[in-house]
Amino acid sequence: MNIFDILNSQFVSQTQYDTIIAQQKAYQQYYSQLQSDPNKIAEIWPIVRQAGILDICYENYKYFAKENKLSSLEPIQKLMSSALEEEGKIDYLADFVKFMGIKQDYSLFDQVRTVVEKYELEYDIQDRLKSLNNLNFKEQYQTITIELLKLYAEKVYSEEGFLNELLEFGAALESIEPLAKNIIQQVHADRTIKNMFEAVLYYPDTSDHLHEFKSSMEVTKMYANMDSCLQQQMKKRLLISGVNTDTILKFYVNLLKVLQFVDSDYMVFDKVTKPIKEYLLQRSDFLRCIIGILTQQNYSTDKVMIFEQQDSSDEESSQEKDLTSVLVSLYGSQEAFISEYQNMVAEKILTPKDFSLEQEIANIELMKIRFGEQSMNTCSIMMKDIYESKRIDTNIQSLTTQFNMLKPLFLSKTFWPISYEFKPTFKLPPAIEQLFNDYQKRFEKIKTMRSLLWHHDLGSVTLDLTFDNGDFEFKCLPIHACIIGYFNDDDSKGLYSDALAQQLQMNHEDLKRRMQFWVQKGVIREQKGENDVICYTSVKIYVPQSCDDLLIEEIPEDLFVSSTNFLQSNQLIQQISHNLIELLKQTGTLKIEKIVQLFKTTFKSEFSTPITENNIKEAIKILIQKGKLQGSEYIELKQ
Repeated sequence: MNIFDILNSQFVSQTQYDTIIAQQKAYQQYYSQLQSDPNKIAEIWPIVRQAGILDICYENYKYFAKENKLSSLEPIQKLMSSALEEEGKIDYLADFVKFMGIKQDYSLFDQVRTVVEKYELEYDIQDRLKSLNNLNFKEQYQTITIELLKLYAEKVYSEEGFLNELLEFGAALESIEPLAKNIIQQVHADRTIKNMFEAVLYYPDTSDHLHEFKSSMEVTKMYANMDSCLQQQMKKRLLISGVNTDTILKFYVNLLKVLQFVDSDYMVFDKVTKPIKEYLLQRSDFLRCIIGILTQQNYSTDKVMIFEQQDSSDEESSQEKDLTSVLVSLYGSQEAFISEYQNMVAEKILTPKDFSLEQEIANIELMKIRFGEQSMNTCSIMMKDIYESKRIDTNIQSLTTQFNMLKPLFLSKTFWPISYEFKPTFKLPPAIEQLFNDYQKRFEKIKTMRSLLWHHDLGSVTLDLTFDNGDFEFKCLPIHACIIGYFNDDDSKGLYSDALAQQLQMNHEDLKRRMQFWVQKGVIREQKGENDVICYTSVKIYVPQSCDDLLIEEIPEDLFVSSTNFLQSNQLIQQISHNLIELLKQTGTLKIEKIVQLFKTTFKSEFSTPITENNIKEAIKILIQKGKLQGSEYIELKQ
């Protein structure tokens, strides 16, 4: 019973009279407070309940809301809804909720529009609300808040203080959605993850952004998103043939530096670095690029934390390594790396590639600093052989002019990574062979305790060829020089491949492959005949061609000894080896063909790159060498 119900009755008891007086005072106090500031609902509400004037308060606040005199609708909406429901005034409640919902909708709509206009965002509120009509009022404006945050994040991402900009913008959205500030860390992390590839590529210029990103990741834990997005971007933009190896290596080093503070708990470290390491191992210029980095004068000595799993167990650990160790570990072990470096130096010297002795010596000296004097002993002996060869050759040349066209390089046996059992693939022309024999006699006369064995497939020849339009210089392998020597002005009818192969004592197919050097250079034309025989004729007018890369392809495959250590330390081979042992434990003795078949079907899902038959056979070979497997046609575990 409220004050007006009591006043309208005929009889009033003392208790009722006291109630009337108390409610009159409460009503006067309510009205005074309402006139002063209707927004102080926390102070007004106890008076409303004491005076029992809920209906009057209901009408008053509908008026204030309609006239936009309330700074926030939420407090009165919460209190009024609860009171009306408590007193069972369902009709009042339904009407009030509907009225307040419309007013709040209009109010928030205006606030969103104000924010959109103030921050110059491309966002159509009306169209978006129509598309969100399946959501309730609260969900609609939560969705809009998140979208506005993402839109603004995209706009200011490249600016300094990215996170601070978002926080300021979030404060402007708090009146629309109180959870705006809580959402900011997620929006910030999401936006940075989408740009993570660029953030790594351009590091350290992006270090400020990444340090802010770390704080967001500590809150959001969006490591799975970072892993997925970064791997997709790397696969699409980095691990492709069009990107040079130097760029991939730089990205890898930057990635290690970024992950050591962004992913300090190593949640994604192995997942995102493994594809790069596996891809780099497939690049033919991988070693050259590492050497290029290690021999830079301004080479960084930074240290990074590396997360790795121990081969002997499932235990995982992290340790700090300098960049030299990091780059070398990509290639396997230090021993494997140095062995392959020796191969690379030897190949530069012994083939027609561009080679600067001074630069190579400087590189070796820098490598000694990185790996120690003793580890580069073999390379030092190679350099010494070059100087010693010049001294010996100068002595021989001073005695006669017969050998002017020869510049031999005398190699110390066992120190150069070449095959000493390699047999020549062609026969030298008689005049050239006699020249080599005469030089050998001179050498053995000066070096009485040493013998000389010629390696005709190594080295290079510089020669001039004369055409109707002038003389042109070519640098080629000895086999190419011998082949072109059979062509002269009288060969207008051409030379046939079978006859030429017989004269050079070469395999017919090998000859045709070698002839491609001169064909691609534009010096020789080929015309197919019968029975797979080809007729070759020399051109009269020469037009220079650009095809120097053919020199690399023409080096005999078994000329240089490859580093077994490299294969043994290759992570792919190690993983295959581990799975091979597990397979043979279950199956027992198997033929190699059956092992290959079973391996591909059983372990296919465990490898990110396709496993070839050669990969599996190489792993079997290494395991036999290590004494873990035995057999030739049939393979089994060694007891």
